[in-house]
Amino acid sequence: MIPLQFRQNTLLSGIIWGFVIPLVGVAVLMMIDETIVDADILLPNNNVYLGQKPRTLYLIGICLNLIPFQLYTNRKMDTALRGIGISTMIYAAAWFAYFASDIM
Repeated sequence: MIPLQFRQNTLLSGIIWGFVIPLVGVAVLMMIDETIVDADILLPNNNVYLGQKPRTLYLIGICLNLIPFQLYTNRKMDTALRGIGISTMIYAAAWFAYFASDIM
C-alpha cells in the first residue's frame, strides 16, 4: 500500500518527501551506528569499530532520496519528481558547504 502523499503529483509533496526521507534515514543510521559502537563489535582484523564519520551518514541520507525518486519515475509523476530533485539539490549544496573544508 502506497501512502497518500506518494500518489499526489504535486511539487509540494515531492519537496516534503524529499526533505523528510533523508532526515529519518540519517536518524536511523545514527542510531544503528551508536548501537554498534556501544556494543564494541570487533572487526575481522581485531580492531574495534569506532563508527562512521557524520559526513558519510549524511551523504547516505541524501542518497536515500533515490527511493522516492524511483517511485515517482515509475509512476511518471514529473511534477513531484521535480520536488524531490529540488530538495536533493538543497541537501547536497548544504552538505558540500558544511563539509567542504574536510574534503579539500
